[in-house]
Amino acid sequence: MHFKPYKSLVRDKNGEPLTYGEILQSFEWREKREEIIIRDNRTCQRCHVQGPINQQGIQYRKLTKEEEQKYDYAEPIINDPLSGLVFYAAKPIAVPVENPIYLHVHHTYYILGKLPWEYSSDSLQTLCAKCHEDLHRNEKICFYFDESKSTIRKLLFCARCSGTGYLEQFSYVDDGICFECKGNRFKNYNLINGKCY
Repeated sequence: MHFKPYKSLVRDKNGEPLTYGEILQSFEWREKREEIIIRDNRTCQRCHVQGPINQQGIQYRKLTKEEEQKYDYAEPIINDPLSGLVFYAAKPIAVPVENPIYLHVHHTYYILGKLPWEYSSDSLQTLCAKCHEDLHRNEKICFYFDESKSTIRKLLFCARCSGTGYLEQFSYVDDGICFECKGNRFKNYNLINGKCY
């Protein structure tokens, strides 16, 4: 996936609006997202499962205590009789993950016109993909018109992606963007004054 600065993404669209999925491909969001995931120790704040570390497209996890004990000593890998030097294998600190847990950063509320990285860090939380989908399916997320949070839009989330804007099982096609809502997460908007329902 190629990430670009937000201004470049806007320029590339030639005046057409960006979808939410396209906005999430910006450098600005990727930076904020990583900041929140690191703050939360790469751990889902609901089920407490720990997510992998991504290095050059490969997902890694830390060693378990048992694995650390297995690698507690270094074995010689090269014993050079000419020089008398013995070279040791480096002790691994992480191993590749076959079925990685994908971490998302969830917005606890939305404000009309606010870009995803413009929210305060305390309004963002790390969730695994399953908890994020469950949250959007079972809880109402408030969508405010402005920072005063006095007027609310009640949103009907896309039924296909449960309001996440993407489908993890189709991540190999357009980065998993939901084709039903085109990554925008919502189907319609209803104006409600007062509290979040």
